[in-house]
Amino acid sequence: MKRILLTILTASFLGALQAQPLQTEDQALAALQSATTASDKETACLRLKQLGTAKSVPALKALLADENLAQWAVDALETMPAREAGEALLQALPEVSGKSRALVIFALGARQETAAVQTLAKLASDADSVVAIAAVKALGRIGDAVSLASLQALKPAATGGVRTAVNDALLVCADHLLASGDASSASAICNGLRVATETEQVRAAAFRGLVLCAGDRKSSLLLEALTAGDACEQAMAIQLSRELPDADLTTSLAGGVGRTGPLVQVALLEALRQRGDPAVAAMIAPLVRNGEASVRIAALKALGELGDASHVGVLAELAANGPANERTEARQAFVALHRGDISQGILAELQRAKPEAKVELVQALGRRMDGRVAPELARLAAGEDVKLGVACIQALEKLADDSQLQALLELIVRAKDEARRDAAVSAFATVGTRSRRPAEFCALALKSMPGVATETRCALLDAAGQIGGLEVLEALRAAVRDTDAKVRATALRAMAENAGDAARPDLLRLARESSTEADRALALQGYWRLVEAMTERPPAERLAAARDGLAATKTSAEQKLGLARLAELRGPEALELAQGYRHNAAVRAEAEVACLRIVSRLDAANLAGVMVVLRNLATEAENPRVRNEAKTLAAKVEAQVGCLAPWLVCGPYRQSGKEAQQLFDVAFPPEGVGAADVKWRPLPMSGGLTNFGFADLGPVVGGDHCIVYLKTRVFSPKEQPIALEIGTDDGVKLWVNGALVHANNAVRGFSPGADKAQGLIKEGWNEFLVKVTQHTAGCAAQVRVRAADGSAIPGLRVGVQE
Repeated sequence: MKRILLTILTASFLGALQAQPLQTEDQALAALQSATTASDKETACLRLKQLGTAKSVPALKALLADENLAQWAVDALETMPAREAGEALLQALPEVSGKSRALVIFALGARQETAAVQTLAKLASDADSVVAIAAVKALGRIGDAVSLASLQALKPAATGGVRTAVNDALLVCADHLLASGDASSASAICNGLRVATETEQVRAAAFRGLVLCAGDRKSSLLLEALTAGDACEQAMAIQLSRELPDADLTTSLAGGVGRTGPLVQVALLEALRQRGDPAVAAMIAPLVRNGEASVRIAALKALGELGDASHVGVLAELAANGPANERTEARQAFVALHRGDISQGILAELQRAKPEAKVELVQALGRRMDGRVAPELARLAAGEDVKLGVACIQALEKLADDSQLQALLELIVRAKDEARRDAAVSAFATVGTRSRRPAEFCALALKSMPGVATETRCALLDAAGQIGGLEVLEALRAAVRDTDAKVRATALRAMAENAGDAARPDLLRLARESSTEADRALALQGYWRLVEAMTERPPAERLAAARDGLAATKTSAEQKLGLARLAELRGPEALELAQGYRHNAAVRAEAEVACLRIVSRLDAANLAGVMVVLRNLATEAENPRVRNEAKTLAAKVEAQVGCLAPWLVCGPYRQSGKEAQQLFDVAFPPEGVGAADVKWRPLPMSGGLTNFGFADLGPVVGGDHCIVYLKTRVFSPKEQPIALEIGTDDGVKLWVNGALVHANNAVRGFSPGADKAQGLIKEGWNEFLVKVTQHTAGCAAQVRVRAADGSAIPGLRVGVQE
């Protein structure tokens, strides 16, 4: 940990050092020897780490006995290339103790000072475990034959942390030996650590080392561990199966998959998938049919990554006939395949596959989104096999573009079965809708209508209707007057489900004139769909449309549909319209729901009327749920009665160096002097029924420690005392007609009615001025005016004057 901290400190000091005059070793050495503070000495050590030679070694060595500076001196000596640095560290060992000794030992190991091995071997048996462990680690880093012999001699008697350090050091020695080309000696070390008495971590690391030393025997060692090794070696073998780059290893591992148990097979198949070598795909493919379900799933995943066009047949068969989870995995593998021309491979397989597999192959083409196959799909779609034809058309719906316009139209015109015709209509409409030339699609469909059978004519109307446009609407208007009932029904449905707002008058007329209840219902559904979409139209226009729609209804079912749409509108006029249906027993429940939904979205402009409706619903509604919701909403609205809104706002005001509480008694211009020059502006309010009196000042203050002011006017029908309920975030002063009635220099969050005050208002208009302090975080205010006894004041009105 200390070395990590030193590294961080080193990086942070480098910039500062470049600005210092310590540009040479002599300057740095002189600074070290003349420094009077620990900080200056540390800086000099860091510079000597960069510039130091043998000349600096004595001065640095002298610091090793200083527990506070030893780390800095050791760090400089550790990386210094001079031979004398290592000698100094070795000579210092008898002279230092505790933490400093451990630091010196670590540096000797890092320098790989072979001259220190005998001394380190003795210290490895030191009674101080910190020193002993440091010595063991240093021996491992030096890693010569004498160090190795010392570690092997230490091991039998080593316990606890020292034994763990010895094992780690032996593994480091093995790494050194392997790097130097002595794989045999490295293997001997690793084999010695694979014994059952060692921990799982040590055995796994030893097995890893053994495999790395094995050369051509890597594959056999891994397969041996995978098939018969203990759990820790199996886990390491699987990890190595993913990591080792040897190309030959991939083939060996793939060949050995069948010799392992299911759990290992799954892990090994995932390792092969990650290795990404397609050469083993043929060895994996048989596993998608054999073994446990988990193995088959893993094999399918691997085949999706490694396979090519030659595997589309087996994937198609499994996608068609396998268990549900394997069908899903096979379909995903189809999409994942990316080696070679998969689409052409699928088309080739279509020539020989079984019917159910052909459908899966076609669906795979659709999921792969390869537009090149569209012409062939269009050809296959017209064949004798209906299921295959429908699958081809559904794939075309995903990947076709404008170039398949004529082919899709011909599929509609020539279809001999309803399933294929319906699929072709859907594909034509989908492709036409996403086309940049939708009018061209519609024009061709309409042009093809004369002289065709009724079913085809209806299909063309349906397709063009889904794309839409004025030309299509004209065709639909003509078709709803056709002598053929099927054509009329298709045109009405197309108009009701897809036409734009221009069709609204047509649908209203059809709702009024249609002779059958089913046609009227369909026309009304389409009409209400368009009314609901009138979100950008003026409220009065939407309300007029809703009134016309309700007037066209003839049955209670139609009225219920209209009331459900009316409930989406806003405004008192919509509420009045819904109220009129509460007297109709057949639709009373729906009318009450509509009233509740409309009233809940009204603003606070007519609180008295809102409360009348809510109290009425709370006591008389037929539906208990409506009664309860109306009662709850009425209570929330009641809590807002008397809250002042709207407001004008000005500010923020600040003074340099002063916090909010210090600004509380500073008289800014709105309080009198210079008030005529204050620029007041309307404060945006929520307007909602349950929080219309809440003034959110956060967007106004633009930061912390400032003042904002609010003002409004309150009309009273007579002079009378009032009770005030005030909530602010943070402090507040309130004046009524120029008289200060309340002050609280607080730092707090917003809570409605947290402060209480008394005041007097005169007959007519009264001026209210509020000062709000902003400390930090949010800023808000709410003022509620009630009669002296706490009741609502009849005739109270609020209005601002800019």
